[in-house]
Amino acid sequence: WTEKGKVWYTMNPSVKAGFTYKIDGRNKLYINGLAETRATQINNSYVSVRTKDTAVPMKNEQVLSADVNYAFIYPSVRGRISGFFTETANSSDLYGYYDDEKQTFVNFMLTEFSKRYLGVELGVSYKINSSFTVSAAGTYADYRYNSNGLGIISTENGTSINSSGTNLKDDTTTVMINGLHVATGPQLAANITIDYFHPKMWFVDLTLNYFNNNYLDIAPNRFSRSNMALYTTDEIKSALGTQEKLNGGFLLDMSVGKVIYLKNRKSLNFSFSASNLLNNKKMITGGYQQARLPLSDGAIEETGLNRFSNKYYYAWGFNMFFNVGIRF
Repeated sequence: WTEKGKVWYTMNPSVKAGFTYKIDGRNKLYINGLAETRATQINNSYVSVRTKDTAVPMKNEQVLSADVNYAFIYPSVRGRISGFFTETANSSDLYGYYDDEKQTFVNFMLTEFSKRYLGVELGVSYKINSSFTVSAAGTYADYRYNSNGLGIISTENGTSINSSGTNLKDDTTTVMINGLHVATGPQLAANITIDYFHPKMWFVDLTLNYFNNNYLDIAPNRFSRSNMALYTTDEIKSALGTQEKLNGGFLLDMSVGKVIYLKNRKSLNFSFSASNLLNNKKMITGGYQQARLPLSDGAIEETGLNRFSNKYYYAWGFNMFFNVGIRF
């Protein structure tokens, strides 16, 4: 038998607006804006949904977003330059990990924090002649937490329930994440592509990609005020209380294709694509901090700083695809 939980009601307005100014037939400027609120997602609404009906402070997430764009089209060159900004407030994220001191699985709710996304993008394509085109694109961005957050810590082994079966108040702590980077992939990326098109419907393109300013996803409990107080030396803080910046790198891709026209407007399409031609398996594309800490009797074990090391995702090695399609 289970008791029905509280029903939550929210109202979430959303306002969008856009403005376009055509400078002339080849140049235009356009601006877009968004202001809205969003209800907390169900998976980020309860501190420990498997064990109790305790909701986080139900505050609608607030979102402000805008972008400014300039686009141009000429016979040989075309492109676009954009600047964008997004800020969110009252966000919530639920994390889980095993706590060695409490000897149980712990739910760690990070809530009441803000994020800011700023960046510029550029894309341009230049047609050298009827066969060759060079294209380039890039983005430079800065994605950060721009406030500290509130951490709500709830155990799952019953230590937050007293002998009469009453839930005790979950532990709360300030999470010192202001200024850390939001891990959403490389915040500096660029590529350049050379395209070749043959009149007999052959095409080849070669693309060089560059990625940098990529950061490891943080474990919020490592940045709680209570845990930060345990980092008594620079060595401990460097190992447990900092966000790792990943090394940048290059990847080379290629594709080849052929179109064969048949009768009655039917056609066959053959394409072969190869990614990471140089088989670069050392490039780290992402990863995360482990939330577990090397604790013993409430203190950090300096000899165990690498016991729960960071986890990494690596780029696929050389891989290829061959596709055949028919249009009828």
